[in-house]
Amino acid sequence: DYAMQDQTGVELARQVRRRLGRLPVLFVSGHATQALIEGAIPGARLVRKPFRIDEVLEAMAALLPVPPWVA
Repeated sequence: DYAMQDQTGVELARQVRRRLGRLPVLFVSGHATQALIEGAIPGARLVRKPFRIDEVLEAMAALLPVPPWVA
């Protein structure tokens, strides 16, 4: 989520990426905008609340590589 109690989701995503490299990041928020997310975390995606499951699946598909056995 973008808005959390002790830090923002952007701050958490930056910390995780510093430790683990270029990890895919998907935000689910009713507060943030796609432009804000993309400006803060390159390549991140946003699904706005309330959302449909197909919106989450589409965002995940855009973030994750297609396994070679699927192609």
